[in-house]
Amino acid sequence: MSALMSQYDVARKTLNTALNESDGSAERELESWNSGIEASLAHLQASFQEFSTTILNSDWVKGFVDTGTAVLDVITSIIDKVGVLQTALIGIGGFKFFKNLDLFYSKLVTSYTRKQRKWCC
Repeated sequence: MSALMSQYDVARKTLNTALNESDGSAERELESWNSGIEASLAHLQASFQEFSTTILNSDWVKGFVDTGTAVLDVITSIIDKVGVLQTALIGIGGFKFFKNLDLFYSKLVTSYTRKQRKWCC
């Protein structure tokens, strides 16, 4: 009790400051914080999160993610059954096949048109 009585002046001064002199100090602190780089980065982060949430809620993105998941599930099951090396070789072979498919098609068309010319004229 003695300690409380000796600190009474400090408590009274603190209460007076809190009641009378702190009016608007929180707003001033907020304005000061909002003008800094930390606030700008926080606002950018919040905007990006809102943008990401909006995009991720779209059906197109959900369909894309579901398709990617299905493709990865198929690849995983192939690797489980065949093995990593064979799957890699099949993938490389398939890539080469589709890459050169247009070359094969153009040669086929060229060959066909040459045969038509021989019979034609």
